[in-house]
Amino acid sequence: MEKDKVYFLGEEYEFPHELYEYVIYCRQFQNDREQLLTTMFNRMQNHVYSFPDAELERMLRDACRNTIRYLAKAGIYDITEEDLISDNFAYKQFQELQANAAQQLSVLAKQSASEYNAGFDQAVRNAASQITGSGYSLISNSLLAHMAFGAMESSKIQAQEEKAKRSLQESLESLQKQTYFNKQQREWGYVIGKVYPEYMRLIEEFFLQLINRYLSILEQNEIYSYSTINCFSMTRSSELFQNLKLVEDIDGKKNVLIQSFKSCPYNVDIYQYLINMDMLDENTEKTLEFYEQKEALIDSVKKYLSTVLYADNTLEKIKIAQSNIRWLGYLQNISAEQVEEQCFSIRRNSIKSELEKLCYLCRPVWTFDDVENELKDKKCDNIHEYVEKIVENSGVINYQNICGDAFIRDILKKLEMKSEDIDSFKTEVETKLNQKYQEFINEKKERQDAEEKERKLRNKILTVGGIILAIVALVLGGGKIVIKQQHQRKIDNLVAEVNGTKFILDTHKFSNSQWIISVEVTVATEIGRDYDYNTLMHDSREMYKWDEDLMIDVIVKNDFDSLKQKEKEDLIWSIKREAYEIGKDQLAEKFPEYCDYFELNENNHKEMEEYYGKWMFSNNRDYINVTTESGIDEEIEY
Repeated sequence: MEKDKVYFLGEEYEFPHELYEYVIYCRQFQNDREQLLTTMFNRMQNHVYSFPDAELERMLRDACRNTIRYLAKAGIYDITEEDLISDNFAYKQFQELQANAAQQLSVLAKQSASEYNAGFDQAVRNAASQITGSGYSLISNSLLAHMAFGAMESSKIQAQEEKAKRSLQESLESLQKQTYFNKQQREWGYVIGKVYPEYMRLIEEFFLQLINRYLSILEQNEIYSYSTINCFSMTRSSELFQNLKLVEDIDGKKNVLIQSFKSCPYNVDIYQYLINMDMLDENTEKTLEFYEQKEALIDSVKKYLSTVLYADNTLEKIKIAQSNIRWLGYLQNISAEQVEEQCFSIRRNSIKSELEKLCYLCRPVWTFDDVENELKDKKCDNIHEYVEKIVENSGVINYQNICGDAFIRDILKKLEMKSEDIDSFKTEVETKLNQKYQEFINEKKERQDAEEKERKLRNKILTVGGIILAIVALVLGGGKIVIKQQHQRKIDNLVAEVNGTKFILDTHKFSNSQWIISVEVTVATEIGRDYDYNTLMHDSREMYKWDEDLMIDVIVKNDFDSLKQKEKEDLIWSIKREAYEIGKDQLAEKFPEYCDYFELNENNHKEMEEYYGKWMFSNNRDYINVTTESGIDEEIEY
């Protein structure tokens, strides 16, 4: 019996050559297996299913026909497709699963049909109830009923008939959509929850049995000694590998690895562990190449590295990550920089984007108002907290600890910053933003001083005129005219400041939030003059009309229409309620002494009458514009 000499952790081992041949034989089945698994993944992504499943059955039989081709190449011609199928109990289980799935879908279809019929009957009853003029129901199969209605010349009946038909049509269309949606949801829930997981298990089991039968046939024909490798087991190797958690000393761990390796040299976890511990030597690396596990190890390392930047890493974990980066570069013959780009491109782009944002805020084009908005958005009380939060969330510290600062220095250089490391970068950004803040404060003070100077000058000019106006006002019986006008201007300015305020609602707060993409609310409020036509005959007094509107723009997902009408209404009203609350806070913040949003209380109402006249009233409206992803609009006024 031919032996292969290999090395593991500095020691020489011998394995039967059949163990090497095993993977070569098995690899013949790789393409068929991958095609089946790819088909399943595509189905799960696209919600595709069919029972009986002719496609998968054909692919399983194709794998059997390819096995016959492999046997023919070895000079074996007495095996049929049915021989391979009949002995494979995974195939029998597959057929049973199809039959059970078809039966279950039939049950679900009957349930949906029953729901539709019940809904149909109710829709017919509702439509018929709208026709009251004659006592007949037009929604009927009775020929006499239709003839009776046709003989009547009642426009009222005809109008009721058309309304009932429209109502019935709308109800049936909605019922069809909802029934179809419910049916699809039930069916797919069953398929993805019960059928397809079992499919995946059976595919793997099918190929294991097919390979086993193929190798057994080779042994029967004295081509391959399959029984020679029966002592090797991936399962036992994996079980032994788990003992590493129970052994603490280095020598003990090494012995565990050796026993796991001797049970199955194809166990990639062994080589991954050696990389983690930086124990993979040149000869051991040749052994994994000999057994053609290099690509599998590369995939394992990439999988490990895909998570390290998103975890809280200790010093030990940082060393493990660095070892994986070095070995991945060695196994692929690429640089560490290329490894970082290969494995961390998403994180690198995120870091770059966050650092660029901080730099942009420092530029003259960005005002301090922009900076303040950023602070509010990130819920930060000051610039220092904001900068720290952005840097922390970017993951730059974790990246730097694992990969070094070369990438960071390159970014800072391209951003034309003086800093060469992340700590000095944070200090530089904070300094520039604080400088911008101080400039803002200085400008505000200068503006206030100028306004105060102008006000004093204006008061001097108006002093004499004010005395004269006061005398005239007393003579005319209007001693409060000037004060009233000042109050009017004050409120008008405050209203103008609030008008056009926009804010975004947090969609997560709503029931059925899964249907909402975004909600934007605009406050529209103004005060204008109008006439009280009820009193116009008696006097010419003006009244002031206070308009308070909310423009609510809601973007929903395309399948929003599948919701029941009651669910739609509840969702819209929940949006409206939150809009009220936020709008109320926005308005009350600007002029609380005059404004009680949508409901003027008694005290405020008296103040309004004093400033604006007795005939002041409020006119409130809300417009909710619901837009789907596909651009279909529906404006609803409440």
